[in-house]
Amino acid sequence: MNANKLAEKSKNLLEKYTLEGYASKRVSFIVATRNRAEYLMQALERSRTLVTPEDELIIIDGGSTDNTAEVVRKYSDIVDIFISEPDKGPGHAFSKGMLLARGKYLKQLPDDDIVHPSAMEQSIRVMEEHPEIDLLVCGGTREIGGKVKPVWLPPGTNYGYSPRDIF
Repeated sequence: MNANKLAEKSKNLLEKYTLEGYASKRVSFIVATRNRAEYLMQALERSRTLVTPEDELIIIDGGSTDNTAEVVRKYSDIVDIFISEPDKGPGHAFSKGMLLARGKYLKQLPDDDIVHPSAMEQSIRVMEEHPEIDLLVCGGTREIGGKVKPVWLPPGTNYGYSPRDIF
């Protein structure tokens, strides 16, 4: 086999076995839940404006005994994968979702968080423009004493260099 054919074969294999070759979706939104049907219903309703046809929505349920399955059925038009089985908690459920994900990007979607579609699109744009970024940490808001306050990392924060950076 000549060098050009070998290079082409190598390129094809590399594309097949890398994330870009595997990722058939843009974003895999992963929801981990258990016995929180009311919150899940609100999250799925909000997801109608967040999840695009290029994305997928994965729900990993820890074996709920409430009406979680009925809620998922009601939103089956936007849910791509639904697994309901016992797990060891939200981290374990999210890990299951990551193993099933086909997206180039992964977004953990807690059932009680609000993700603004325009902010998500901006985050995707940043990741597309800067492929050297492995993890994008975005701000947000949280409620403290009945007041909604922004969450942000000040410029120069060395997030990720040390476990202390998180706190």
